[in-house]
Amino acid sequence: MIIQVSSSLSEPTVIEAGITALYASEASRAITASYAESSSYAHTSPPKENFIIIFDSHPAIAIIKNQPVEIYEPVFESRKQLNLINYKQARICVQVIAPGSVTSVIGAQYSINGGETWLFLDGINGPAAALIVTGSSVSPYVDLDETAKSDILIRWVTLNGNGITTPIIGSIILGLK
Repeated sequence: MIIQVSSSLSEPTVIEAGITALYASEASRAITASYAESSSYAHTSPPKENFIIIFDSHPAIAIIKNQPVEIYEPVFESRKQLNLINYKQARICVQVIAPGSVTSVIGAQYSINGGETWLFLDGINGPAAALIVTGSSVSPYVDLDETAKSDILIRWVTLNGNGITTPIIGSIILGLK
């Protein structure tokens, strides 16, 4: 599920059946999603999922000109400091405005040393969502690497481009549970 919101939310707002969102604070731009009592999941008490906006397309978009094959960080200013100590899994949700090559993906990486070295959140190569079609793209959940379950610096990256196509990204959201 992708939650598309604006930074002007000040009251809880139903954005999809059974889901309510509210910005925790403008500074953190954190979004908390919770299942409504009327949800079909209410009786099973699903794990609460939190959403963190990694990149918000308002007022701009990210154009990854001639997306390279190697890991590439298009927007250095979008790095965020997060504490993931209470989370076990993560996924990435992205709004693709213009697709990339057939192998193109976007992922989330973390650093425990201020950005000197970077690893994917699962310690391997995930979460990663495809950039191959226009619209919403959501990765599967991955288990967080044990080292990532701490106070970390996070960034979004693209990889597996072909050096020719130019994907355009709207908002990017990290789902945590």
